[in-house]
Amino acid sequence: MLDVYACGNTATRAMKSHMPQRKPLKKTVAGNGLTKRVFPCPHFPFLLTLAVLLGVGTLNIITASGFSVQPFQSFKPGNVLVLVADDFGVDKVGLYNIGTNPPKTPNLDALAQKGMVFRNAYSNPMCCPTRATIQTGRYSFRTGIGWIIQAEPAYAMQLSEVAIPEMLDNGNSGYAHAAFGKWHLGNGTVGGALAPNNAGYSYYAGSLANITNYFSWNKTTNGVTALTTKYATTDTVDEALAWINTQTKSWFAYVAFNAPHKPYHAPPSNLHSVDLTNPTTILQYSAMVEAMDTEIGRLLMGLERMGALKNTTIIFMGDNGTPTEVIQPPLNPLHSKTTLYEGGINVPFIVQSPYISRPGVESKAFVGTVDVFATVAQIAGVNLTNTLPPGTKIDSISLIPYLEKPSTPSIRPMNFAEKFDPNGSTNGLIYHPPTPNPSTSSVKAARNEKYKLIWDLITQKEEFYDLESDPFEQQNLLAGGSLLPNSSEQAAYTQLKQQIISLVSS
Repeated sequence: MLDVYACGNTATRAMKSHMPQRKPLKKTVAGNGLTKRVFPCPHFPFLLTLAVLLGVGTLNIITASGFSVQPFQSFKPGNVLVLVADDFGVDKVGLYNIGTNPPKTPNLDALAQKGMVFRNAYSNPMCCPTRATIQTGRYSFRTGIGWIIQAEPAYAMQLSEVAIPEMLDNGNSGYAHAAFGKWHLGNGTVGGALAPNNAGYSYYAGSLANITNYFSWNKTTNGVTALTTKYATTDTVDEALAWINTQTKSWFAYVAFNAPHKPYHAPPSNLHSVDLTNPTTILQYSAMVEAMDTEIGRLLMGLERMGALKNTTIIFMGDNGTPTEVIQPPLNPLHSKTTLYEGGINVPFIVQSPYISRPGVESKAFVGTVDVFATVAQIAGVNLTNTLPPGTKIDSISLIPYLEKPSTPSIRPMNFAEKFDPNGSTNGLIYHPPTPNPSTSSVKAARNEKYKLIWDLITQKEEFYDLESDPFEQQNLLAGGSLLPNSSEQAAYTQLKQQIISLVSS
């Protein structure tokens, strides 16, 4: 028997009372009738000069690839379920065939068999920047979130950003929406306990940031926080199932697991098969992954019993690469979470959808967590050009063309990731913990089908790799000096550098 319970009344969305100290450009009216001020995007001063030199597009809504976002006119609306795993790189999913002894993930494997696996999916190297890209469809240099959110307002997702539920409401989609699990996009200064509701979600239940004990943690429900002793991964699925079971119209659900983020521990024994008689960090991590996979299976089974699965697009992803302490060969521990190497930003990305024409196939298209926004908009029939504030620039590209036709070439000419600390830190190209430093670091990474450039726009440090022959980024092609003139490497290096400049100055 499927256990579900009523969520209770949906709280009225709170008024956005803590606005950033920037002059508003205009006012817009959200779907619930609230008036919302729109503020300029954060940016680095040097980008202004680049923008003047290179020029910017004139389309109202502009993607990173230069394509305008268009609604899918003949689309039948359906539900959308977004699943996010915390600290989960491609090396920990067996179907990617990269890591050593990956955890058992039968439900993710089944999802892939019925759906589509994206091989070249990028996140940011840390959770908060990635979560912001999911919610806004905008890269970090636009949202200002390039590092872990702390107490300072500069780290939080500003209330002027249009998140997915606001897009759905403003676009008159008629969709219900809710968020569950880890939020980690607000703080006491911006949003507080109502941060998810202030971002537009009609219902939220979960942890506002990281938790220190999966069996005893502070759960926030629509702004009210109370201690709970229910295992966090199980609670997230219970809440999602309960809410979905009450819906009578199309819905969007954002389900963000705390797992398998530390603290590493032994989950309830009924959720995994790992022998923890002599527990190690890696074994505990694997057990946490199995437990998450088990609960994902329960969630999908619940959707099937409700009759909702066949009309639901499911998007599963990691929020960043695997942490240093649990990453395994052939990946380099210094190329893990927090870095812009593949081990830090190449994440599992699996989609199951009624719009998939050929289940069980793979795509090498350049996609990422930023593409959830446009995909949801297209499924919901929202015209972003008419919905977002004039001049809004997004970087999201709908996944629908790839689902309908797997052979579709990559719409985005490159994949992109970045990291920066608004308050400055020594976040160079090699892995080390952040330490205070008066100078800032703004590191960008871009790759095409063969080559990858990692470039700090402030310090001018660079690394350049041939991913085709060197997938684990062991040989920096710039280490021996300049590239050969008129070589394919030189041409690719120049092109990627120009593409980064063009993007961040747009």
